[in-house]
Amino acid sequence: MEMSLGFRKDQLSESVRENFIGVVVYAEFPCDCVICKRGNEKLKSMGRGEIPRVHLVIKPLEKYDKLQHAWYPTSKTMWSNWGAFVIALNDVLQFYPEGQTAKEQWESIKEYLMSRAFEFTSMKSIDFVSQVTKKEVPSRLPDTLLNAKENWFPIHEYSKDEIKSVYNVDFDEVLEQGKKEVEELFEQAEAEEEFFNEKLDEIDQVGF
Repeated sequence: MEMSLGFRKDQLSESVRENFIGVVVYAEFPCDCVICKRGNEKLKSMGRGEIPRVHLVIKPLEKYDKLQHAWYPTSKTMWSNWGAFVIALNDVLQFYPEGQTAKEQWESIKEYLMSRAFEFTSMKSIDFVSQVTKKEVPSRLPDTLLNAKENWFPIHEYSKDEIKSVYNVDFDEVLEQGKKEVEELFEQAEAEEEFFNEKLDEIDQVGF
């Protein structure tokens, strides 16, 4: 389960954040947690429409101490964070959700995401999509996509047994502990304006 490392330039990354392996402990779509709710309120105050989004909270098993967040706002373009997330699921992880409606498909995705661990990589959505699909980034993409910050995308899955073998932890215990930490995090976001604003900035930086 070692990260790919070598002496070829194709084994190097432009990301300033290291890949990590973690457990998804919160996965909602459309998310109405305190952070996403108030994020939509901010959009409305700026004259922009509310944007439904997938919100993942990941408990790292290595590299990072704090919970990591990933947001994928709904979009029809493959170059968006939403598009990159779908491509990560379908093309990288070879996971195709069951169901016809978005709601049915999301239930399938949520069950998948919260039943195993994943390696996550940090990239801009346009770079991730280009790398996976081998397509060139279009020259006329909007600035919201071109200037979006890096986001976490899942690129490899690990079973509960693999996690037990490598990290000597029980997957279900990690999941339950992570869920408790998420509850505490949302309570903190509700109570502390400074902490909330920090998370709101993360949503803004991800863009579309």
